[in-house]
Amino acid sequence: MRKDFVKRTLKNGIVVYLYADKNLKRTIASYNIKYGTHGFYNKFYYDKRLCEVPYAMAHFLEHMLIEKSKYGNMLMRFKEKSYETNGLTYAELTSYYFIGIKDTRESIKELIHMVDDVCFTEEDVEDVKHAIMEEVTKNDDNPYSLGFNLNRRNSQSNYEVVHSSCNVLGTKKTTKSISYDQAKLCYDAFYNDENKFLVIGGNFEIKEMVDFLESVYEDIPRHPNKMELFSYEKSLKPRKDYDEILDNVSCDHAIVTYRFKNDFSLDPLLVDLYLYIFNKMRFASDTKLVSNLIKNEVIKAGISCTTDFFDGNITQTYTADVIDLEKFIKAIEGEFNTKDLDHYYFDLIKRNMKVSELNKMDYIYRSIARFPTGIDFSEKLYAMAKLDEITLDGMKDLIEKIDFSIKTVTVIKKKAD
Repeated sequence: MRKDFVKRTLKNGIVVYLYADKNLKRTIASYNIKYGTHGFYNKFYYDKRLCEVPYAMAHFLEHMLIEKSKYGNMLMRFKEKSYETNGLTYAELTSYYFIGIKDTRESIKELIHMVDDVCFTEEDVEDVKHAIMEEVTKNDDNPYSLGFNLNRRNSQSNYEVVHSSCNVLGTKKTTKSISYDQAKLCYDAFYNDENKFLVIGGNFEIKEMVDFLESVYEDIPRHPNKMELFSYEKSLKPRKDYDEILDNVSCDHAIVTYRFKNDFSLDPLLVDLYLYIFNKMRFASDTKLVSNLIKNEVIKAGISCTTDFFDGNITQTYTADVIDLEKFIKAIEGEFNTKDLDHYYFDLIKRNMKVSELNKMDYIYRSIARFPTGIDFSEKLYAMAKLDEITLDGMKDLIEKIDFSIKTVTVIKKKAD
């Protein structure tokens, strides 16, 4: 990247990452809470008391804060300013952001108040339930969402943290069960000042922005940390190494996940870049492997590869419409080695990545929104110098250290005619 982020800690303890660049035409602001969608924290201690709440509370609170802020619905308010805006509940955090041009200082203030100066009521909680249940219904009707959630539950090191419905949004039943007291408890526990961070990028002076943020927080009550995490048992062993669901899909769809510890000595971003390039070299649509698998009627089309970092582990997931599941898995696992990985293809992918990034000047706004937690190459702002650091030998060394033996397979099977 052209400039590094500047990290500042405000007087109230909230960490701010600032990306100042006079070439930026718009301002991006995201407010982030380290509380995510997995339902991982449905058990926790608050003020020394063990608490348990319904699943998917992080997603519920996202809706609450946006729809019931003191300014009204914040998405509608920001969209009236022609902003790009959204609230997103990721695995590891909840993020509220906007990208805009006009009145951005005032909007940053409103964003902070939306998160830190809540005023929702019992009636608001009941009202928000309806929107959540509509979203749950749509998710229930999607076999691919169900399949991926089932795979996630089986492959999690703490599989009990994903609801048995395999719907990470919760269910109609769990949503209906949420009370005002539970929503407020989760907010007080996880929206503490130590659990938040701001990311702001744009054309501004660092000191001026810090002074502005300090002035905004002067009128906002502190949120002390009274929360402690509940200790779940941890194991790499999957809950089930094979599972399937039947649905009206056109072809069987396989989701194959390999899980391993994120205990490498490398920067996580370098690990992600190596895995990204390795998957490109082995499983891209133009490889002989994929062409032969299609030709030999093992898969219908290409193979999708996804890398996820969560809770100290990394998962590599490979998905495809399959005709022969066993041959598909055997073919994938036959590529988990460093044989025949050549410098030419490695350097070609690196060059293409650089050219792609240099051509995506607008991409920087979306990248800033996920800094510094976004590890995924496709979402993270990274230094061009990082690409210069990676080598073919470095990638080979990483791949040779990975144990691909811990696996879970989920298949969305086509119903018999």
